[in-house]
Amino acid sequence: MNKCYYRIVWENYPSDKTPLNEQNLNKIDVAVNEMDNRIISLDSTKFDKSEAQLLVKYIEYDESTGIFKITHYNGASYTIDTLLEKLAVNFDYDYQTQKLIVELSHGEVKYVDLSALITQYEFVDSGTIVYTVYPDGRVTSAVKEGSIEERHLRPNYLADIKVEVAKAEASKNAAATSELNAKSSENAAKASQTAAKTSETNAATSAANAESSATTATSKATAAANSAAAAKTSETNAKTSETAAASSKTAAATSATSAATSETTATTKATEASTYADKSKSYAVGGTGKREGEDTDNAQYYAMQAATLVNTVGTGGLIPMGTVTFKNLPTSDIKSGWMYNISDAFDSDSRFKDGGSLSYPMGSNVYYTADGMWDVLSGNGVSGIRGDAEKSGVYRLGNVTLTAANIGAAPTSHASTATTYGVSTAANYGHAMASSTTPKENGTAAIGTETAKFARGDHVHPLQTSVSGNAGTATKLATARTIDGVSF
Repeated sequence: MNKCYYRIVWENYPSDKTPLNEQNLNKIDVAVNEMDNRIISLDSTKFDKSEAQLLVKYIEYDESTGIFKITHYNGASYTIDTLLEKLAVNFDYDYQTQKLIVELSHGEVKYVDLSALITQYEFVDSGTIVYTVYPDGRVTSAVKEGSIEERHLRPNYLADIKVEVAKAEASKNAAATSELNAKSSENAAKASQTAAKTSETNAATSAANAESSATTATSKATAAANSAAAAKTSETNAKTSETAAASSKTAAATSATSAATSETTATTKATEASTYADKSKSYAVGGTGKREGEDTDNAQYYAMQAATLVNTVGTGGLIPMGTVTFKNLPTSDIKSGWMYNISDAFDSDSRFKDGGSLSYPMGSNVYYTADGMWDVLSGNGVSGIRGDAEKSGVYRLGNVTLTAANIGAAPTSHASTATTYGVSTAANYGHAMASSTTPKENGTAAIGTETAKFARGDHVHPLQTSVSGNAGTATKLATARTIDGVSF
């Protein structure tokens, strides 16, 4: 607030430096009026005393109880209990009940169910973002084409663009105005030039009249001189207008250049805005190709990772830890819920809940249970398959192919050695091969010694060339008989 009055410093008579006149009296009058207005303004805006009594005078705090006492200027007071004495001093977690155990400073124990803190998220499309939820739980988001508007751009860049556009528009309008002014000046110059020629013509006419009339020569000559002066003045004015027109034209060109510059600046700002929009999208959801590693270094990716950890840690779920060979499956410092993909086929051992000695194919997933055992994420109607001829106690799982050799059966194509599966013996039935032994002559009856051979269907015994015993020396039958009419 400035001063409204400065002293006149009156002087007594006979001094005339401070006369009691209108100026000095009005100066006092104006100052009194201004002070009166200020007093009224102060009275209407002053802080009421009764309201001032409600202001806080001081605040007291009791560290032992955590209570604040607030006292006003009118003597009234009230307390605020912050319950600081009930702050948590210790935390624990019950893995069985999945509850957080909180011990307060005054000894009370609280139990917090962590499952109540986990929110089921629902992804809803907006005007600019569309979400895709895959069956495996993955969620991706994308910016809708043509959905980015001015309100989505950074305010400072949007403001710069609007300012430059406004400048360009103003420069364009100024250029148009200057062009109109230049045209007007040019027309005015032409009008002045025409007026100058008219005055010159009038001067010539006056001179002719002076020659024809001596009586009016003097007045006509004077008129002619005046007209000539006016013509000169008009000519000068015409040149001045012409110069002004040229200046206006130059100003118009300058304004046009300024408009072009502003338009270029606006285009540059628009390009920068697009660049920053791409960069914002890169840090938001990735997928722009503008930044290395942006698909795993963006807000959406970290939100998905955080949601995965919340959903798994809080509900006893599984946490993927990567792919390893069975040999490199961790044996220590393992946490419940850790899951590994096994890159090779393997047989379970004593660390597994299946009891061990079961075969699993490559690509099987195993996870660490709460009771400190490994378990395989695969279901089988049959616990295991083992051929009778395979290693005892070792069972195979999955798509198992059993061969004749696995179960101890004879193969479809037999070998030429006696060790082939299913060879028949004197004690067992089985397969036999064709005999290569030449059939024998008649002789003493015997069962033979070849157990794995059979006689061929077209075999021929050799002719008997000698007879021994009674058949070789007999001359007649021991009992006479007739065969085909011949007596023997």
